[in-house]
Amino acid sequence: MSLQKYRAWNVVGDEIPAHVVVEDLRDEHDGLVIQLRAEDGTVGLKVSFDQVVAYRNIDESYRHRTWRSENWPKASMLVVENSHWVEWLRAESDGVLDEIELKHFAIFTSDDCIDIVTKAEPKLEIAGATPT
Repeated sequence: MSLQKYRAWNVVGDEIPAHVVVEDLRDEHDGLVIQLRAEDGTVGLKVSFDQVVAYRNIDESYRHRTWRSENWPKASMLVVENSHWVEWLRAESDGVLDEIELKHFAIFTSDDCIDIVTKAEPKLEIAGATPT
């Protein structure tokens, strides 16, 4: 098994806040939609995945082995390279996923650890702060 590595997900440069919270997660007909906002409330993000192979959401308090074993960039939105979960999904599919390029994205907050494996890049929409 190769060494799994996390790197910051910088698809739109510095516009992605370092720390986000999950406002909503919906598994819809067209795909997975995750609404996020910066912890300070300044930026809202909508992340849409339309070719999802699998996703999981685990309470962060149950990821002790992960927190102990990895070096984390100071970011909530990550790309996972050499993903152990992707390796497991390929084995579980008994060859169906062997020739398909898969990408593993992770959104880690103070409450949620969301992992998404997809066949395509997600779509991001960024909005300014919502008046309170």
